[in-house]
Amino acid sequence: MDACGRQDGGVTNEQAEYADLVTITYAPAIEYGNATDPDEWVEVEIGGGEEWSVGWLDRIADESVWPLGVTYVRRTNVTHVSWGADGAAIAITVAIAKEAFDVVVGMAVARLLSALAEKVRPAAVPVDLDVAVDRARQRVATHYEVSADELRLVQTTDGTDGIAVVFEHGDGSVRYEVEIGLTTPTAQTVRCKRVYVG
Repeated sequence: MDACGRQDGGVTNEQAEYADLVTITYAPAIEYGNATDPDEWVEVEIGGGEEWSVGWLDRIADESVWPLGVTYVRRTNVTHVSWGADGAAIAITVAIAKEAFDVVVGMAVARLLSALAEKVRPAAVPVDLDVAVDRARQRVATHYEVSADELRLVQTTDGTDGIAVVFEHGDGSVRYEVEIGLTTPTAQTVRCKRVYVG
């Protein structure tokens, strides 16, 4: 860990790495950054099928947070799959000090999206409601390892900055409040908060 609170997850590859999927997840840190709070997270999914420098992705993840003056831990995982068809995924997790998470996560994501836009220069496009609901359902199901079919849609709100949806799981005692930001061909943001009802 350096003086800014940054911790290298073990991968600092400046060479381009082909990836089918790139995700950068921000979450509140628990256990001194050794784990993240599973009940709240913001995920930026970056378009796959590209050549990405892992070093550059690490750098923009760091630069999205450290200027904000909060303690954080970054972990990077590159997974290669050669089971029939080859594939790769890059997953970066940024665990932000829990007491600062709500205050800085929006700024951190905005800084990350700005860095991506400088490199790729995509135009923002509105999110289609049906696509957003399906996307949110899949992200929640994947993150919490539940069946997407078991997530009942109970509320949708179509706003100017994105779409908010609420799902219930099981008997309704667990709700997932999800915000989907405006998307570009390169990146989409999903913010989720799991809430226990009752």
